[in-house]
Amino acid sequence: MHKAFHLIIMCLFLGACASLITKPHEIPSPDRLFIHKNPGVGDYAVYFIKAGNFTHRYEVHEINGDLITVRYRMRYLDPDYKNLSPKEWYYRQVNLDGQVLKAWAETDTGERFSTPVARSGLIGSFEHLTKVDKLPEKPVVTKAGIFKVNNINAYIYRTDVGLISTNSSCMEYYSDDIPFRILKREMLHTADVGGFLKSMEYIKTLGESYLTENYLALYNRATQEDMGYQSTIVLMEYGYAK
Repeated sequence: MHKAFHLIIMCLFLGACASLITKPHEIPSPDRLFIHKNPGVGDYAVYFIKAGNFTHRYEVHEINGDLITVRYRMRYLDPDYKNLSPKEWYYRQVNLDGQVLKAWAETDTGERFSTPVARSGLIGSFEHLTKVDKLPEKPVVTKAGIFKVNNINAYIYRTDVGLISTNSSCMEYYSDDIPFRILKREMLHTADVGGFLKSMEYIKTLGESYLTENYLALYNRATQEDMGYQSTIVLMEYGYAK
């Protein structure tokens, strides 16, 4: 079970899963990638993914009017997995609202591969995007500093990868003071999803459980078949263009 969800987590952040599909760039890109205000070429943020022990780096690569090209890459920290780190950079062209308009992958040798962009109901899409009204009283502590939470979104992210059919329920904490705005992402990856996990009632319960740190409330509402794997992504480092 742990290894299966480890693969799902990798798919969630890369939009690719080399161990299940021979051509990772054919996996649809997520249809959302939230961008910060006044982005500059060279702005970056690095995140630490506890489940799997790897990092994920976002960079602003190019700006053309209201279109921003972001690239990102994953790197395993565990020596046993370093050879599995993707060789490609994954590129996403987004507008100022964070909608992904175009996607592709590019190798270090210059090879370029087109990547489809997810649409509603398909792998990679953000479903039931909901703003959480109640914000935590305490700031979020990260390796990059301590930040006030400006807003929170909850959503369900589809991560079906052929051999495993799952949804990932996500809570994202945002700050206006960092590139890409994401301070922390909490995720519950679930397999064999029941009706409760597809409902707006679940979105509400998800938000309440994370804000109160009462995770048992979330699990108690799910059926045994819904049980999955929880993971956390936290800001590790960031910087702005000079």
